[in-house]
Amino acid sequence: MPEPADAQAATLDRFISAWRACSPGGLSSVMGADFTMQTLPFSLKEPLHSQAEMAGFLSVLRGIMSTFELTVHNVVHDAANGKAAIYAITKADSPSGPYQNEHAVFLWFDESGEKVTRMEEMVDSAFLKDYMPKLQAFLAQQAAKSSAAAE
Repeated sequence: MPEPADAQAATLDRFISAWRACSPGGLSSVMGADFTMQTLPFSLKEPLHSQAEMAGFLSVLRGIMSTFELTVHNVVHDAANGKAAIYAITKADSPSGPYQNEHAVFLWFDESGEKVTRMEEMVDSAFLKDYMPKLQAFLAQQAAKSSAAAE
C-alpha cells in the first residue's frame, strides 16, 4: 500500500485528469462515500452538495458543453495535512454562450489518501451571475421540449 502522501498525489493527479476530461464518472471515482462540495463564495448561498448531486450537475454540463478546456495554473499539495489547492481556468462553448470560469479548488483527502472527502470551490461569481440565468433558461427550454415530445 502506498504511503498516504504518495496516494494523495496520485489521487490529486486523477482528480485533475478527470476534471480535464470533464468526466463526471472519473471525478466520482476519486470521491469518498461521504464526499461534500461547497461552492464559494458563501455570498452565492449555494447549499452543500453530495457526490451524487455534484456528479448529476457535471453530467448536465458535460452534455451541453463542447470544446471543454482546463488550464491549471497552480497546484499546492500539503500532504502532512491531507489537503491540496488547485487554481485553474476552464473554457467551453455552450448553447447559452461562451463559458469561462476561474476556480480555486480546495481538496481534503481521507486517511489513506486515496479518496477526496471534501471539496470547496471558489468560482468567478461575476461571470456566474451573468451566465447561470442563461444556462437555467436553456435547460428549462430543453426540459419543456422533452416534456412536449413525451406527450
